[in-house]
Amino acid sequence: MKKWIQNGLTFALSCFFSLLLLEVALRLVFPSESYRVHYPNQRKEIQVNTEHLPGLDSLIFFSTNNVGLRGSNLQDGDVYRILALGGSTTECGALDDDQAWPQLLQKRLNDSLSEGAAWIGNAGVSGLRSSHHVQQARILLDEIEGIDLVIVLMGINDMYQSLIEDGGGEKSKETLIRNAFKQHPRKVGESWYHRTESWIRLRDLKRALHPFLQGHHFGGVDRSWEQDWLSYTQSPKSAIVPGIASSLAQFTDNLSELVEIVLSHDCQLLLLTQPTAFSEFVSEDRVSLIRAVKMMPEPLEFEVLENLMEQFNQQIRDVEKSSAVQVLELDYLLPKDDQVFYDDCHFNINGALHVSEILFPVLLENVRSAEHME
Repeated sequence: MKKWIQNGLTFALSCFFSLLLLEVALRLVFPSESYRVHYPNQRKEIQVNTEHLPGLDSLIFFSTNNVGLRGSNLQDGDVYRILALGGSTTECGALDDDQAWPQLLQKRLNDSLSEGAAWIGNAGVSGLRSSHHVQQARILLDEIEGIDLVIVLMGINDMYQSLIEDGGGEKSKETLIRNAFKQHPRKVGESWYHRTESWIRLRDLKRALHPFLQGHHFGGVDRSWEQDWLSYTQSPKSAIVPGIASSLAQFTDNLSELVEIVLSHDCQLLLLTQPTAFSEFVSEDRVSLIRAVKMMPEPLEFEVLENLMEQFNQQIRDVEKSSAVQVLELDYLLPKDDQVFYDDCHFNINGALHVSEILFPVLLENVRSAEHME
């Protein structure tokens, strides 16, 4: 019996010291001190279900560059550097790399001037709210040197969160960082084991193998979604606008902090109001609006959602303008139809092209001036 206990203790100690040595070795190889919105230098193939999503391709590629953003690699010769922040309407997760509006905008600027005149890093991540963008701006403007302009397209996720709980959704700084960055320093880990390099490497291996095991798909509509849509269409809907005063106050505070962070880094800021197309899609029996339906605690008329979105957009319009802070009312400049959107707020191929065409003349002079100063 004693020998069995002795062997067991020897085995346990051997495992412990082996894991300890492994952890020390991994920490030497992977310092884990950088922040990355996505894993750098990744490329995944995504199958898109286009049955209910107009204006999309059925096969796309989603790639990340050397600093973990969507877009071309950041190089020393890039003259005018732009960082694009936002949720899924910035990320353009249903569009190919070359179809996302930040990349289209970069191409238009460089084609008009010279290669390398402008670089745009797309830091958009689906589901992120203004509180996440504050943390991204604070960190990325330190991580990526020489950013000249920050473009921010946000508001839709804050609006939907206000439907779930007015004033809810705010989290600790550490939690916001973990949600906003796929890679972050170990100290930001949620639990002690999340802060070990061994756990981080196993997690990354699992994520790397995921597409080979299950594949990447976008826009699938199953029976439960169709049932939710049918339930919504058959239910009485409220036309009463819910109170969102606390959520609006949080959004306004985040806007002010975002402006302060960007200006403190000697950058310019371009804020875009959030376009939507609720009224276009409600007239048809289509499940592409299912996301909006699922976010409602009770069935609401889509005119109510338009009213709520307008309140968030108004906070953006009310930001104090200056030579360094501009507001572009993108919601007024885009048609509200399926030539631009594939659902309530996301751009299809043509919509992203429209966005890049609208932004191009706004940024052209800034990029041209920077190029001449080189």
